[in-house]
Amino acid sequence: NLGAPLATIQVAQRDQLLGESLVFTDPVAQEIDGTCPVIADARYMRFRLNVPAGVSWQHATGVDISRKATGAF
Repeated sequence: NLGAPLATIQVAQRDQLLGESLVFTDPVAQEIDGTCPVIADARYMRFRLNVPAGVSWQHATGVDISRKATGAF
């Protein structure tokens, strides 16, 4: 399927270092430019990159996070 995403991202988040267990969001599909747009607001975040079985790929270098501060300034 040529339109199928090559990867998805899931995010787990919380505001305290210790506390409630981490629960990952539903997967966010990769867009045509390779990004996976996620809107999340937390002090601590964990990311999970999912690559479907059978997908042809050659390199994985990691997850590059682009972020902006939230709230009023």
